[in-house]
Amino acid sequence: MATLLRYGVSIAGIGFNFGVAAIQVVGPRHGFYSVFRTCFLSLSSLLLWMAAVVAKVIGALLVVVSAYFYGYHQGQNAEELNHARTQISALTAALEEHKAKQASDAVALANLRIDESRARDELDRMRGQLSELERRAKTAADRQRNRCLQLAVEGRELLGQALRAVRFCAENHR
Repeated sequence: MATLLRYGVSIAGIGFNFGVAAIQVVGPRHGFYSVFRTCFLSLSSLLLWMAAVVAKVIGALLVVVSAYFYGYHQGQNAEELNHARTQISALTAALEEHKAKQASDAVALANLRIDESRARDELDRMRGQLSELERRAKTAADRQRNRCLQLAVEGRELLGQALRAVRFCAENHR
């Protein structure tokens, strides 16, 4: 503020000097109109010069303020970009982890299907043997023994299914 007041005093001094110079240029013999016209022209040129200076100062202030806001927004954009890059890398890592887990689950499921197929084949073989034994059975004791063997086969089948399910869950859902 003191600087502006100093400039204002300087400009007022320049205006006063223009007025004195106008009187000296026109001379004391000419009328008031000539002196006024010369002073007016001096003051109007002074005012134009002052307006140009004020316009330049305002323009410079606008440039500084707009540069500040531009830099501020650039900083925000850079921060958002870094945050987005961090999120992208985290999501990419999670995606890779899920892909590996999916591949592991696919292999485990294929192994489970193979085990189930083998177990079914074994049970079919055992049932066939039981059917053969039942056809050959002549007495009630033989039929009772075959019934016990049939229940053992069913129990083995159920136990195999339960073990496969537990093994699959233990391997894939830790």
